[in-house]
Amino acid sequence: MVTIGPNTTATIDYSLSLGGGISSHRESLQFRYGAGEILPKLEEELAGLSVGEEKDITLSPEDAYGEIDPRLIQVVPLEVFPGDTEVKAGQAYQSLDERGKRRLFYVKKVEGNHVTVDFNHPLAGKTLYFHVVVRDIQSLTMEKEV
Repeated sequence: MVTIGPNTTATIDYSLSLGGGISSHRESLQFRYGAGEILPKLEEELAGLSVGEEKDITLSPEDAYGEIDPRLIQVVPLEVFPGDTEVKAGQAYQSLDERGKRRLFYVKKVEGNHVTVDFNHPLAGKTLYFHVVVRDIQSLTMEKEV
């Protein structure tokens, strides 16, 4: 029997809750074990499961997206946003950091000519509750050319 682990690709169905009960919304996800495609602690918790198995997994903020870093919350002038943009709390934007890398941020608050923005991941500081069902596991085999 194949289980989730090295040299496998797994397909799971999962629901995610932030503590207010299990979400009825289910998502499917396919990932290669060990490739860094999912949260490391989630991958560790899935190791050894086989097709059809279910598991409830709780990830603390430290094992998920970290705690909220107050240094990543900033107040910027409204004028840094394009003039034709209506800036509202909850909206997501992208900016370029000093190395030219795109960074996602969210508007937390607009007060007059100042906007509070947050560069933390939206799930930072939250405990994540997953319910996972393993749907498929494929072995990755290396074929030699002859």
